[in-house]
Amino acid sequence: MDKQVEVELELDAKDMVGFDEPLAAFTSPDINSCRLPRPDATHLPAELYTSEEVFEREKELLFFRDWIVMAREDEFKEPGDYRTFEMAGEKFIIARGRDGELRAFINSCRHRGTPIAYGEGNVKAFVCPYHAWTYDLTGKLINPLRSKQLGNFDTTTCRLPELKIGTFGGFVFVNFDPNARSLEEFLDSEGFREELSFLRCEDLATIDNYTFDMDANWKVVMEVGADVYHVEVVHKETFGKASIGFRPTTSDSDVRLTKYGATKKYNSPTFAPGGSVLFGQIPWLKDMPGGGSTFAMNFHLRPNMAFFARCDMIQPWVAIPLGVNKTRFITWTCIPREYVGTPGFDEKVQLIKDFCRKVNDEDRDLTLAIQSGMTSRYFPRGPIHELERVIHHKSQGYLHAMTHGGDFD
Repeated sequence: MDKQVEVELELDAKDMVGFDEPLAAFTSPDINSCRLPRPDATHLPAELYTSEEVFEREKELLFFRDWIVMAREDEFKEPGDYRTFEMAGEKFIIARGRDGELRAFINSCRHRGTPIAYGEGNVKAFVCPYHAWTYDLTGKLINPLRSKQLGNFDTTTCRLPELKIGTFGGFVFVNFDPNARSLEEFLDSEGFREELSFLRCEDLATIDNYTFDMDANWKVVMEVGADVYHVEVVHKETFGKASIGFRPTTSDSDVRLTKYGATKKYNSPTFAPGGSVLFGQIPWLKDMPGGGSTFAMNFHLRPNMAFFARCDMIQPWVAIPLGVNKTRFITWTCIPREYVGTPGFDEKVQLIKDFCRKVNDEDRDLTLAIQSGMTSRYFPRGPIHELERVIHHKSQGYLHAMTHGGDFD
């Protein structure tokens, strides 16, 4: 089910500034080879992963204008359930109200800017730890301390600034731009809804949320996740071992490159120890062409979401930029609801959690190594392998967006 909550966001004029000229980093001769088609193209230069100036432009053109996935809807089961988030210097809260609606608020008391919530939990109201200003679950100020001594300040109209929020497929999206097109328009124009509806992600239960920070640029994180070339090397003792005999390909027949990112359908074992099916196949995929026990799909959505789908589960993930060289990685594991609570459920979930953490730790070590190499004046802009085709395609969209006002077309 699609939902769209239209709200107003208080912003200074500088916050949604337009850019007439691209940064020099995107017009230098170093970029020319990156724009070439494969096999002549090279990877992006280090400056685009380490420059504060580039990151500031990314914030305004990408992360504060686009619809960004931040959570799964079933992580907010009860009224009062909330989680706190941070992205590109902005702290915010997502909470379920007494009316059942999800809302997103800037996590900043309207008195002195103190964060009013931390971590996650369940509350009846948000109370600022500084002067105990209290806000209900709609963001309205309801109990300012000694309010009669606030002079002419109108406490009845004071509210936490809200972000646009919407859901699709069980995913929770937020948008900082008050003038952004609706989530529905975004999903349809990007092909997201058409591409993913058959998975029925809204009918899957979230059984794990693995979140960790790493000292690396968000684009490095995304590229490692899109890289097929490294699987048999970096993951040879985890899911790479189970993939022996499943030859990775990037032919035109199994990779669909679009303006929103890319989709790849192929055959592969499950994302579990030994490639085993722990919970049972997703029922509505069984009779679909190519939907048997080796069904696999990778999906990438601009600018910072991807997921891996297998016959029995999906594992969406996002790379949330905290700074130019700081990224929060969030990955969820989702299975059909009918398998929740079945015999051996807790033990199987623990197996999945352990396996997921081991695989992600392998990628984390690699990601940090790549980022550390970018400080060298000799950092290479190497050739793009056929198995890095999705990375090349996403780089083209990124370069276009950064020189055309955030437009990925």
